[in-house]
Amino acid sequence: MIFYVVELSDDLHVDVPSWKYPRNLESPRVASPGFGNDSKMMVMPVRCVPLTTTHCRLRLAWSREHALWTPQQWSCVMFSDESRFSLQSDSRRTFIWRAPGTRYHQENTIERHRYGGAGWLVWGGIILGSRTDMHVQSVTMTGHIYRDVILEQHVRLFRGAMGAEFMFMDDNARPHRANIVDECLQSEDITRIDWPAYSPDLNPI
Repeated sequence: MIFYVVELSDDLHVDVPSWKYPRNLESPRVASPGFGNDSKMMVMPVRCVPLTTTHCRLRLAWSREHALWTPQQWSCVMFSDESRFSLQSDSRRTFIWRAPGTRYHQENTIERHRYGGAGWLVWGGIILGSRTDMHVQSVTMTGHIYRDVILEQHVRLFRGAMGAEFMFMDDNARPHRANIVDECLQSEDITRIDWPAYSPDLNPI
């Protein structure tokens, strides 16, 4: 019996992926015409953010500037991050094994919401020896929500407890740079630590 490797797409059409683009299968080694005796592994390429020369230069400068910071200095920095979680699978690399002529059989199809379905956004912050409560919401983060919920209900409390040495890190997302956010940080006397774009986040999620 002949079997095909197929990929399920958004509209439930099933396409045979090109060997030019590696795909990840349950079995790491696939016997196929053209592979010869090398038994090459079919895997997905490693993903990374696109760094420009400027990104690299700024990240290196930041690292050198903070290389000699003491544990006491780092203990005053709150690192924060947010992550989005979809309640529906958004993977376009779901693979199955099927026999010829069974493309539209129920067991060979997968349901998928056209616009990704519902999801949740989770925010958290960590500091040496402590952490914020985890904030979960089902709507997109905006500058107003970031100010009214994240800064007012979470970050401001740590600033009040730690004093003027407290520093806050965010990842330069657009809501974090809204004018109302800058005004709130200034009014609460919260210092924002510089964080170069595309820097690896210390993710507390």
